[in-house]
Amino acid sequence: MSEGKPCDYTVKETQDYLVSGLTEDGRFRVLAARTTLVAEEGRRRHRTSRTVAAALGRSLTCAAMVAATLDDNQSATLRFLGDGPSGGIVAEGRNLGDHIGVRGYVANPDVELPLKAPGKLDVGGVVGSDGFLYVTKDLGLREMYTGSARLQSGEIGIDLAYYYTVSEQLPTAVSVGVRIEGANAAGASGRSGWVSGAGGLMIQVMPGHDPDTATQAIDLIQSNLDGIGPVSMRMKEGVLPEDLVEAVFRGVGKADLLNRVPIKFECKCSRERALRTLSTLGEEDLRRLAGEQESTEVRCHFCNEVYRFSAQEIREYASTLREENEESERDPS
Repeated sequence: MSEGKPCDYTVKETQDYLVSGLTEDGRFRVLAARTTLVAEEGRRRHRTSRTVAAALGRSLTCAAMVAATLDDNQSATLRFLGDGPSGGIVAEGRNLGDHIGVRGYVANPDVELPLKAPGKLDVGGVVGSDGFLYVTKDLGLREMYTGSARLQSGEIGIDLAYYYTVSEQLPTAVSVGVRIEGANAAGASGRSGWVSGAGGLMIQVMPGHDPDTATQAIDLIQSNLDGIGPVSMRMKEGVLPEDLVEAVFRGVGKADLLNRVPIKFECKCSRERALRTLSTLGEEDLRRLAGEQESTEVRCHFCNEVYRFSAQEIREYASTLREENEESERDPS
């Protein structure tokens, strides 16, 4: 896979995807996702450390599951802003109808912490537990909706579950994981730590159903979740999201899966959008920039793609801005 190019999602057998549905009695909504390729693409694009790769992959998985609860052409942006050395994580999920697009970034992608336990990456430590999770939903209305909740652990899944419970009054259980192989430093193969399995589960008590009356079912669901073990390992072993749903509701009831949608790491950035970001400099500063250097780079935060513009392109864009300003002055309406 070449640098700067998106993962190939054309092979059905290795495609990331999400399933969602309801239990037959309507009490519970469930979402289960495989996000191995998405998490690896995030790690590769941002060249993260092993622990940050796990944190970012979990965040992208959560963003995909939140987006799957929205209608077509709606999106959700999750910001995990803790006091850890990562400096904050932003992940966006967009429900595009035929698939869910996700993208995200970390302020400090190369930071690393010692293992919390043998084989256990310290995701909570790198994110930090003192801070907030902000969830902003673009529902196509005049204003966006933003809710927030204090971080509980920095472990991502626990924090999203707490957000839903206290901010949206929707009792929720979330299990997300990212399996990282290899070391931070590239070995003889030239490959550093990489994602070998990633995925997530989200179970919610639907509105109108009192969780207090479903205590026995909730306890059994939690027991089943514990029995499943790390979701990342199940994904690495080839377990399907559908299998996870069946396992989590064993003894509780049957869940009817209503949707199955692919998940892709994809960004809204483009060369044209990157050029437009330079408009904040103004015509004069753009011409000065073109005179000082042969080319100018614009890097997208979300996907780390770099767009390069020659001095001539910058001068031409400065002229375009001048013409637009003159047109606006002639016709202020």
